[in-house]
Amino acid sequence: FWNPWLEQASGIPHAEAAGRTLPELFGSQVSENLVEAIAAAGSAGLSAVLSNQLHRRPLPLFGKSVRSREEMEHSVLIRPLPRLAGKDEETPDPGSPACLMQVSDVSSAVRRERHLRENQAELRLRTQAIEASTQGIVIADARQPTLPVIYANAAFKRLFCLGEEPATLLPLNFDPINITALESLHDAIGAFREGTAVLRCQGQKDRPDA
Repeated sequence: FWNPWLEQASGIPHAEAAGRTLPELFGSQVSENLVEAIAAAGSAGLSAVLSNQLHRRPLPLFGKSVRSREEMEHSVLIRPLPRLAGKDEETPDPGSPACLMQVSDVSSAVRRERHLRENQAELRLRTQAIEASTQGIVIADARQPTLPVIYANAAFKRLFCLGEEPATLLPLNFDPINITALESLHDAIGAFREGTAVLRCQGQKDRPDA
């Protein structure tokens, strides 16, 4: 049995696939682990899963169509079936073992995971750059009226002699020099644009530090 999905993904029609083994169809491109798993299902009744994470492309399959040449990331489930008893030309001899091979296209999931890893790598690089800066950088929660600190880089902590406490525990508070300055910041945030204001940083002893 060779369904239309496999016909499209492999470029091999059912008539050409019927009665042939995977190595006969794909040659050396078929995974040896897949061939062994199919043999184990037939001889010992063992099921197996070849995930794309441990077995990259067990078969030379392509997404959408072979013409796209976009290799498909896929996983394969091997499951033994009850012994067949058919006698037509496409069915093995009565009593011969058979197994189900289910191929799942996981290309979309792989792309999402790759995109997530790339974003995480970019975020780590950006964080390292901020930490390495000699300029004091601090991020405050503008959604709160007291603008509590949620991040401060090493240069900022050194500037105010704050040690290595987590940013959320820093004894800091930002007060506007005047109410107009704070309003201008909230207006900028609401309009998704840059804004500038002069703020006063209150340190551990509740006195102006900057």
